[in-house]
Amino acid sequence: MNDNQDRPFARRASFYELTGISRETASSGWKQEAAGADSYYVMAVTGGSGGMALNGESYAAGRGKCYLAAPGSGACIHSAAADLSFYLLKFEVLARQTLGEKAASGLADAADRRGEVPSRMPGAEQENLLEPGEIVCLSFASCVAMLEALYERRRPAGEFESFDTYVRFQEFLRFLLQQRAADSGGLDPMQAVERSIAVIRDNYRSTLTVERLASAAGLDRWKYSRLFKERTGTTPLDFLNRTRIERTKRLLVLTDDPLSGIAGDAGFNNEYYFNRRFKQTVGITPGQYRRNHREQVRVFAPCLEDFLLALEITPVMQWFSEGWGKQDYLGMDDVPVFDVSDGSLERLTKEKPEFILLDSGTHLPGYSRLAPTYRMDHPGEDWRSTLGITADLLGKKSRVRDIIGEYESRADKARQALERSVRDQTVAFLRISAEAVILYGGPEQGYTGPVLYGDLGLAPHRLVSQLTGRSRRSVVLTPEWLAKLDADHLFVTFDRRWGYTAGAREDERIALLPGVRNNSVYEVDFLTWMNYGILSHGKKIDDVLRVLA
Repeated sequence: MNDNQDRPFARRASFYELTGISRETASSGWKQEAAGADSYYVMAVTGGSGGMALNGESYAAGRGKCYLAAPGSGACIHSAAADLSFYLLKFEVLARQTLGEKAASGLADAADRRGEVPSRMPGAEQENLLEPGEIVCLSFASCVAMLEALYERRRPAGEFESFDTYVRFQEFLRFLLQQRAADSGGLDPMQAVERSIAVIRDNYRSTLTVERLASAAGLDRWKYSRLFKERTGTTPLDFLNRTRIERTKRLLVLTDDPLSGIAGDAGFNNEYYFNRRFKQTVGITPGQYRRNHREQVRVFAPCLEDFLLALEITPVMQWFSEGWGKQDYLGMDDVPVFDVSDGSLERLTKEKPEFILLDSGTHLPGYSRLAPTYRMDHPGEDWRSTLGITADLLGKKSRVRDIIGEYESRADKARQALERSVRDQTVAFLRISAEAVILYGGPEQGYTGPVLYGDLGLAPHRLVSQLTGRSRRSVVLTPEWLAKLDADHLFVTFDRRWGYTAGAREDERIALLPGVRNNSVYEVDFLTWMNYGILSHGKKIDDVLRVLA
């Protein structure tokens, strides 16, 4: 095995040294021949107009344009009718050697102590990283800001300032070469958009506009925006803001920096705008987000307790309904109940919740006055998304991957066991109440289908796809359709609201089904199976294995 595959930073890297920077203004007719005869040059035009010639190629020089010239490239700069203003940087390439070699030999330190300069690499031996030509900057404002900082530090007063200038130049050169890497010439439109996405992630601190991004991708703005949304599901500016928000989340958790500093680091112009965008995107304020990640806050989350317990968070109160009772499968016997049918604030107030999490179907007027409140657009079947959002809000994001991994491993083992025991046998699930018998849908919809037919790979009875298709979560069965339900295995749950107590053999609507006569009807707990939570899904797997494996 090649050692370079195992040792970090073993690849040889070039090192660059800034040897001069000037801010120039040239009047009409001015011309400078062979600007890049002996060194590498960068020219960044800040005003006026003119031209640049490199390696026999001619470029129109105007505000926002940058050019890289290599030794022997025959660079020539000239000013046109308007005065040409630009920054001119001169730099050299130091000898290439691995960081390991530098550390082992100590030559670099010794050279510094003696005031010597490491040997330069001739331009001909360099990679095309420094190939001469025009560089289009997506954010010329960022380019100018970096140049101004270098120019102000062109006469460092001490060792630290020298080091600071050195680092700033490396950052500037990296920025410039990243802009070249973002050039989408020769790519198909979607590849150009993919590269643009990478540019946004690398340059989110910069002032990026849709016009500049589209231009760099070589696309009209309307086509670029359409393809971008097709690829990401959002607009370029929303994607940029979300990228910045993700950066601020990390800083809120890892640092004690003030919000103004965090906003600036992520590229937001001011703290007010940052606060507004954060609340719009995340659903809570930056301060609440930081607090939730620093402390074990007291949470009230009716109907979402399953996700809290999966994240090892115990709510201050648990959901309860006079008709359905509470979610016994969660085992929260010591947690006081909150009757959502009553909706009284008095008992909840006594528990002093510090954060309230509601799903889109829970309506509790006035509760946002008790504590900061987040309303979850609970996507139902996409429980992974719900778990991820809950974890992010409450400082448990690091647990999500393991929780999902454990569930998927468990489901995979169950699927393999069921393939051996119930191959080619059909399954259906019914919810039975005094008013109706409801058949639940296939692998993409409902509380049960994604687990039974998706995760466990069981075969749905023909009526499942015939009556519910791909878009309906459930359908009320008529007596005629119910008579045709001859599934090999039938899971049923009874909705016992308002005292309905019948079982499979007592309910005359299903007592004559083949499954009842063959003892292949299995009653399961209502609130366990009428739930999208990861813990409820695990219980469903256990129930299925208990009777079918």
